[in-house]
Amino acid sequence: MNEFTRDGTSAPDPAIPKTFGGIGSQKPGKFDRGVCPEPWSPTQFRFVPAPAYTPSAPEYLSAPAHRQGSSVNGHPGLQEEISQPAESVRNERIALTSHSRFDGMQNPLELPVRTATRLLRMRKRIALVANDNCKGKLGQWALKHKARLIRHELYATGHTGELLADTLQVPVVRFLSGPLGGDQQIGNRIAEGHLDLLIFFWDPLVPQPHDSDVKALLRMAAVWNIPHACNTTTADYLISSSLFDQELSVEIPA
Repeated sequence: MNEFTRDGTSAPDPAIPKTFGGIGSQKPGKFDRGVCPEPWSPTQFRFVPAPAYTPSAPEYLSAPAHRQGSSVNGHPGLQEEISQPAESVRNERIALTSHSRFDGMQNPLELPVRTATRLLRMRKRIALVANDNCKGKLGQWALKHKARLIRHELYATGHTGELLADTLQVPVVRFLSGPLGGDQQIGNRIAEGHLDLLIFFWDPLVPQPHDSDVKALLRMAAVWNIPHACNTTTADYLISSSLFDQELSVEIPA
């Protein structure tokens, strides 16, 4: 260890040789060739803050603009870049085009989406599904709107179908129970265009053993653009709509 002298500098440590290249063995600054400098102390340094970096021109002021319709080296896909004045660059509105900087590539935001139309008939095929804790709620809702439901074809899974058949006193087409594949059966019917509307009271507070099937069924309803409701409020709005008993043309994936 170095010992400090009265003037605040450190005394030379005999353990540190006065040679070049050793850490702490040189004094900052220039020195003559062949002359061994004396050891220096950290107290001899003075902190000098570095000057702030100030770029000569912001990037947005010198950003290149693309000249439409030009080519580079005869390549029609490449766009020539030219420098514009600051005001023109700042005021320029960049519009998406269907062609990129390379041949054969298109902007994915403007790729045409292939769709078709499907007609939802007046007498609709309605699927009614409910998790265990929501079966009673679905039965009460169906009884409340019995007058409108019995005009349509009703489909349900397992025990929900039995409950609705007893409550409404109408025939109900029943699939398997949800955990045994009933939700997948309904999702398959939706994808094939054999169901027109879905009422699915699922329980968001209780994990389900067939949770993946529940999500897949909801996804099929959204993908194939059929009306669907997952709670009593949305179901009330849906069944009270004037379109409920009318033909409706909807877009579906092609």
